Amino acid sequence: MDVCLVCGCSGGELFPLLWSLLPANTSADVTQGKALINELLPIADNHVKRLIVDRGFMSGEWVGQLKGREIDTVIGLRSDMTLHQDMLSLASEQETIWLEARPPRYHGTRPARHIAYLSDLNLWEQCSVPLAGIVIRNTYTDRTEFYTVVTTDLSAEPEQIHEWMRSRWAIEETFMEESRYGSLNCVGSCRPAVACATAHFSLLAYTLLKLFARKEQIEEKLKRPTLPFAGLELVVYWGPNYAIIHTSKLIEIVAKHSSDWGDKLGQMLQKLRAIEEPP
Repeated sequence: MDVCLVCGCSGGELFPLLWSLLPANTSADVTQGKALINELLPIADNHVKRLIVDRGFMSGEWVGQLKGREIDTVIGLRSDMTLHQDMLSLASEQETIWLEARPPRYHGTRPARHIAYLSDLNLWEQCSVPLAGIVIRNTYTDRTEFYTVVTTDLSAEPEQIHEWMRSRWAIEETFMEESRYGSLNCVGSCRPAVACATAHFSLLAYTLLKLFARKEQIEEKLKRPTLPFAGLELVVYWGPNYAIIHTSKLIEIVAKHSSDWGDKLGQMLQKLRAIEEPP
């Protein structure tokens, strides 16, 4: 399953706003990302001013279209792009000014980081608007690595472009946090509809809990429980009544009203009860 996610940044935190779930390898990243943004813009009205995008979810044509809607784009270039190679060539000139920048928070040895600002960039195929950008140089004791970033915001300072691109990693951290502590990594073999429902619930719960934590001014990170599994007792409500029961008992009650379980029900209940009941 391919997940495309749009987050909003508020107070230094990212909140998942919209997402789309598609069967794996059925749609290009750009196509999936464009469809999601087209859903977002009418909802967000005029509040979207800038998109910080992963490399796979953007094309030169779309960059121009977004600029026409007064939305700027910030995106890192792939190493196989012509514009990336041209930016490296321009930055290698002797008169290039390199500015010291905050290094990445890698584990282990941190490199010395410098950035060089470049303007009047127009070599991205099918991009109809002018670009500016930076070349990022990471210097280690044994090697030097280069990355390139471009934006349609021609008024942005190089330091600002760098900080925007650094903030993109918060998307990776948010998705990692949700996958690890939520339910995205706990989806086993099941029907596609069930997997999608689990992912929708997990992402929605993550955003709601983040908002709740902010409202209550809770500073420590919340770790919410995963979906119920064997060994947990559930509280089930019906009107003014409630019951505290094991997962196996709940499944048994639900299964009595469904004929879709077939011969698998007995084996499933036996496995659950073996975990729930002490020897």
